[in-house]
Amino acid sequence: MKPFAPAFDVSPGLRTALASVFVLLAGCTTTNGSSSGNTSSGTTSGNTSSGNTSSGNTSSGNTSSGNTSSGNTSSGNTSSGNTSSGNTSSGGTVDAGPVEPPWVAPVLPATSAGCGGNATGTSLAGAMKATPAGRSYRIVVPTNYNANKAYPVVFLFHGWQTNGTDFKSWFEFEKYGAPNGQAIIVYPDAINGLWDLSGASDLTFFDDMSAQIQATYCTNPQRTFALGFSYGGKFINHLACHRAGYVRAASIGDGSGGDRGQDGSCGRLPMLITHRPPDQDELYAWGKENAEYWAGKNGCSMNQADVLDAQYKCKEFQGCTDPGKVLFCTDDEDKSKIPGYETYWDHTVTERFRALTWTWFDTFK
Repeated sequence: MKPFAPAFDVSPGLRTALASVFVLLAGCTTTNGSSSGNTSSGTTSGNTSSGNTSSGNTSSGNTSSGNTSSGNTSSGNTSSGNTSSGNTSSGGTVDAGPVEPPWVAPVLPATSAGCGGNATGTSLAGAMKATPAGRSYRIVVPTNYNANKAYPVVFLFHGWQTNGTDFKSWFEFEKYGAPNGQAIIVYPDAINGLWDLSGASDLTFFDDMSAQIQATYCTNPQRTFALGFSYGGKFINHLACHRAGYVRAASIGDGSGGDRGQDGSCGRLPMLITHRPPDQDELYAWGKENAEYWAGKNGCSMNQADVLDAQYKCKEFQGCTDPGKVLFCTDDEDKSKIPGYETYWDHTVTERFRALTWTWFDTFK
């Protein structure tokens, strides 16, 4: 067989020039993770990223474009998934990003200043009240209110573009959730129907309502609970992060998102999340993601176990750090089977899950 011959002839002068180019290229070729002049053997000169990031070069098995390696993204000097915290690489210190301050649960009394006072109960319709700042809320106090009994307080945050009174008219937590005067129920009003999901205005509103109610009625500040539906559920994320402890436990019904401590500050507390699979306003997957987020915040593993009655289809995340715990419950009741519902309404918290929420709140004594 004849040896392979090129299809064109190369002059001696061109051969010499090409040979010089090949020599130069050989000096820049990366072999087995190391480059001459720019060594990438698990580290980069100036930016170390837990083993898999090179700066602008190709390392063995992990190609980086700028500072991003396959599977391990480096933002500045920190790689996502493999973060060096406090370790110094050649050229600088690896920045691990914001560090959350340790959260310390507040120490609260078991009785409020209003105990022994002259306050009386309300009808089931409740009464309108206003904070010193002029923010309004409707409060339902047991008709058989006892000024020497420290009651739990449940705050119920309404959905998008409505108010506390309208929310009460159909949610009726005092009927389905905490009947027989077991708790003081509060329906706050958002400004223009929208809760502040990231700022301080509605956190302050919560503080003002709590102070006013505790000064007027006999309550147990250790047993303040909060439930939010839909957009109100988004606000619960914000409230629970920044008022954990002052809120003993919280629940979200068909809600998601909101500010969940993006500034790095978020406390731990028990969280019950219920969601309806057919909900097209707030998708079931969003509720599940929110439960997983809170599992992470509460130091839980992603392992889950069935809890409560099987009809509720509740799963509890395992290994949480006290006082945090997370339950995720699937509310799959067919609303068409309930008398009085002419059409499907899948964006809701069904009556039995309102009752479940109070039953769960009431376990925190």
